[in-house]
Amino acid sequence: MVLVISILMNQIQPGLKVLVSSGYSLSEEAARIPKPGCNSFIQKPFDLYCISSKTRKVLDKDASITPVAITTNC
Repeated sequence: MVLVISILMNQIQPGLKVLVSSGYSLSEEAARIPKPGCNSFIQKPFDLYCISSKTRKVLDKDASITPVAITTNC
Protein backbone atom coordinates (compact mmCIF):
# COMPACT_ATOMS: atom_id res chain seq x y z
CA MET A 1 0.00 0.00 0.00
CA VAL A 2 2.84 2.40 0.81
CA LEU A 3 4.29 1.77 -2.62
CA VAL A 4 1.04 2.65 -4.38
CA ILE A 5 0.45 5.78 -2.30
CA SER A 6 3.97 7.14 -2.72
CA ILE A 7 3.90 6.54 -6.48
CA LEU A 8 0.48 8.20 -6.83
CA MET A 9 1.56 11.17 -4.73
CA ASN A 10 4.65 11.65 -6.89
CA GLN A 11 2.50 11.52 -10.02
CA ILE A 12 0.34 14.32 -8.61
CA GLN A 13 3.34 16.37 -7.47
CA PRO A 14 6.64 15.20 -8.96
CA GLY A 15 9.54 15.55 -6.55
CA LEU A 16 7.30 15.39 -3.49
CA LYS A 17 9.22 14.44 -0.36
CA VAL A 18 8.09 11.24 1.35
CA LEU A 19 9.39 9.80 4.62
CA VAL A 20 8.16 6.24 5.12
CA SER A 21 7.91 4.67 8.58
CA SER A 22 7.26 1.01 9.23
CA GLY A 23 7.33 -1.61 11.96
CA TYR A 24 8.41 -4.32 9.50
CA SER A 25 12.04 -5.37 9.60
CA LEU A 26 14.31 -2.95 7.80
CA SER A 27 15.40 -5.48 5.19
CA GLU A 28 11.80 -6.44 4.28
CA GLU A 29 10.44 -2.92 4.02
CA ALA A 30 13.50 -1.17 2.62
CA ALA A 31 13.69 -3.66 -0.23
CA ARG A 32 10.12 -2.75 -1.27
CA ILE A 33 10.43 1.05 -1.10
CA PRO A 34 10.57 2.55 -4.59
CA LYS A 35 13.52 4.86 -5.10
CA PRO A 36 11.57 7.52 -7.06
CA GLY A 37 8.63 7.44 -4.64
CA CYS A 38 10.44 7.73 -1.34
CA ASN A 39 13.10 10.07 0.01
CA SER A 40 13.87 8.22 3.22
CA PHE A 41 12.84 5.37 5.49
CA ILE A 42 12.65 5.26 9.29
CA GLN A 43 12.28 2.05 11.28
CA LYS A 44 9.81 1.84 14.18
CA PRO A 45 10.13 2.23 17.06
CA PHE A 46 11.88 5.59 16.91
CA ASP A 47 12.37 8.44 19.35
CA LEU A 48 11.83 12.17 18.93
CA TYR A 49 15.49 12.78 18.04
CA CYS A 50 15.46 10.10 15.34
CA ILE A 51 12.28 11.32 13.62
CA SER A 52 13.30 14.97 13.82
CA SER A 53 16.77 14.17 12.44
CA LYS A 54 15.36 12.13 9.52
CA THR A 55 12.76 14.81 8.79
CA ARG A 56 15.42 17.53 8.77
CA LYS A 57 17.61 15.51 6.36
CA VAL A 58 14.69 15.02 3.97
CA LEU A 59 13.71 18.70 4.15
CA ASP A 60 17.28 19.89 3.60
CA LYS A 61 17.62 17.91 0.34
CA ASP A 62 15.55 20.50 -1.57
CA ALA A 63 13.72 23.26 0.30
CA SER A 64 11.46 24.12 -2.66
CA ILE A 65 9.17 21.06 -2.34
CA THR A 66 6.57 20.48 0.41
CA PRO A 67 7.25 17.33 2.50
CA VAL A 68 4.67 14.63 3.20
CA ALA A 69 5.15 11.91 5.81
CA ILE A 70 3.57 8.49 5.39
CA THR A 71 3.28 6.20 8.37
CA THR A 72 2.36 2.54 8.12
CA ASN A 73 1.36 0.01 10.76
CA CYS A 74 0.06 2.58 13.21
